[in-house]
Amino acid sequence: MGGTPPPNWQSAPVEVQQWVQAQRLTADRERYEKEPIHGVALCIQNGLVAPDWLRRAFGRQYLSAMNFEVESWDKAFGQLKPSGRHLESLQRERRIRKEWAAAQAVGLSRKNFAALLDLTEKEQRTYLAPTRRNSRGHKPYKVAVGTAALPNDPFNRKPDEPPKN
Repeated sequence: MGGTPPPNWQSAPVEVQQWVQAQRLTADRERYEKEPIHGVALCIQNGLVAPDWLRRAFGRQYLSAMNFEVESWDKAFGQLKPSGRHLESLQRERRIRKEWAAAQAVGLSRKNFAALLDLTEKEQRTYLAPTRRNSRGHKPYKVAVGTAALPNDPFNRKPDEPPKN
């Protein structure tokens, strides 16, 4: 590869991206059942059909707001902005984390990145997740890599199974 940056998984074919995001959705099912709006957004952004469990979780929260069972949309779907946080600091944090992910993809070190953005030590600890390495210096894999071929359905539903209620 020489001096070229490592390949970005987002430049992979759409089917592979959809499969990766579907695996993420199923792996974090508990989180997305509690916060289904994020799961629905993930499905929409990646052209996925929402699985039944996500559809039901979103429907429950949506209907609780529409039927006035909760006081507000914030109560149904969660607060958009955490209380006590300034909008500007949230925007800065989001921008730094996004730029850090891009910097890691091209191999920029944490120290050089922090110097470029003039980050304080506290901001570095807060915003920049450390890159951990094992005893041989290799970065650990975050997702288990399977050797089986990718299934046609990202949620591994079988066509002959009736839907579960």
